[in-house]
Amino acid sequence: MSFSDKHIVDTYASLLEGLSASNKIELIERLSKSLKESTKSKEDKFFKSFGALASKKSIKRL
Repeated sequence: MSFSDKHIVDTYASLLEGLSASNKIELIERLSKSLKESTKSKEDKFFKSFGALASKKSIKRL
């Protein structure tokens, strides 16, 4: 772990010290779920975001 990574982890740890036990468990569950999400799913979400602007004008007119 690099120095900056360690600093980030330490900073988050100090922020989370004040959470209740149930909130910490909820956070652990969400972090675990985010790790299990496939890379393909993340790529799909990224590419689905294109074309979200609904307009009949060409890009030059926007």
